[in-house]
Amino acid sequence: MRAGVLVVSALLLSGCVTELLGDEVQTVRNVACAVLAHSPRVEIHVHAATELDMQGPVSAFIAELAPLRDPATVSVVTTPTDLPTDLDAWSMEQMVLERDRAVLHVLVREGTADGPTFEALDPGVFVLDVAALQAGAQATGRDLMDVTRIVFLHAMGHELGVVNAGIPLNGTDLSGREGPMHHEPAPTSVMHVGWHAAISMPKSNSTYAGYSAAVHDDWAAAVAGGICA
Repeated sequence: MRAGVLVVSALLLSGCVTELLGDEVQTVRNVACAVLAHSPRVEIHVHAATELDMQGPVSAFIAELAPLRDPATVSVVTTPTDLPTDLDAWSMEQMVLERDRAVLHVLVREGTADGPTFEALDPGVFVLDVAALQAGAQATGRDLMDVTRIVFLHAMGHELGVVNAGIPLNGTDLSGREGPMHHEPAPTSVMHVGWHAAISMPKSNSTYAGYSAAVHDDWAAAVAGGICA
């Protein structure tokens, strides 16, 4: 056992860990690059511990990937499940980066109205809280499915490195991107930090059609000549 540890340690020190583990190194950057370009297929697994219509939100996300990925290569699997008693352990059990696919996992649970709308766990794995989404719909006067779509896009933005977590800004101009941890400060953006909780959701009349041009530019740059090339 100790010999195995020494071998891994030597590889880490020599910079060969990527060759040793390949796509199994589950970081935000690797997950983002796999989803945006590297993996032949992307699967979105919805683990439903409570009821929430995810068809519209997931379809909206797939459409947002279309400039970089053929929507036909993205599929969705919805599975009813019991709520895990240990979220951290459950998250660690989920396979995200595999040799021929990237699998994004979202657990839909009841949650609480005054809690967060979503919780990022390990890279590629997050939770949506239905009670907080319902409270947000009531606070903003929006349809629940509209709020769910916006928060789902926001959470996926975190998973794909938008919020200072693996995908660097395209260029050095920070104008319009100076919000907390590179959240977008405009209340019309799906990446506005307010979508983290019902109480802080923007009251804008915007349609929140999708990610901003800046986000799409970052992803395109990462794929074309940046960290994912």
